[in-house]
Parts: sequence; C-alpha cells; structure tokens
Amino acid sequence: RWDPRGFAAAADFIFEQGHEIVFTGSGAEAPLVNEIRGRMRHPSSDSASLDLPLGPLALLLQRSRGLVCNDTGVSHLAFVLKVPSVVIFSQTDPQRWSPPDSALHRHLQRPSVE
Repeated sequence: RWDPRGFAAAADFIFEQGHEIVFTGSGAEAPLVNEIRGRMRHPSSDSASLDLPLGPLALLLQRSRGLVCNDTGVSHLAFVLKVPSVVIFSQTDPQRWSPPDSALHRHLQRPSVE
C-alpha cells in the first residue's frame, strides 16, 4: 500500500482545491486512517471507524467528486459507479487490474523497491 505520508499530502492538496476529505476503509483500517489524518494539515472526516457495509459505502462514493485509493475493491466500485479515481498500484499489475476507462480512472504505479 501507499505510504500514509503520501495519502496525507494528497488529501491536503485536494482539500486546498476546495474539496472535503472523507476517509473510508474497514474498521481494521481505522488506525491507519488515524495515522494519515494525524499527518494532515487540514480537517477531514473518518468513515473507516464506522466500518460501512457495501451499500452505504457505495452511496458515499456515488456522492463523491472522486476517489484516491490503493488497488483494492473500492477502486472497482468507483468504476461501476462512474466516480473518477486515481488508483495507486504497489504490487499488482495495473494493466490487468486498473479500471478500463482511462479517461475517468487514472492509475499510478509505485516503483518496485528491491
């Protein structure tokens, strides 16, 4: 997964463009979300601690302007809902797993560290 400092910097930049920041994830990811939020300079909301079921997560995403995420299931949900996204690939193959609509969904691949 992408480093929490990267997510914090991206979230601060997005906030500075006039957008609200809402973090999602499973309840198990709440400590990671707290770490990212702790590194941010601007306010954000946390829905990860709510451990949202798929339906409410989809509704939240559908009402969003965009998504920044690791290559996880939520990126595929953004594709289905036609929510613009930036998907960060660390270990999986973006040619295989990136959403097919490259105009609406961008991917970034973190270089391998070997």
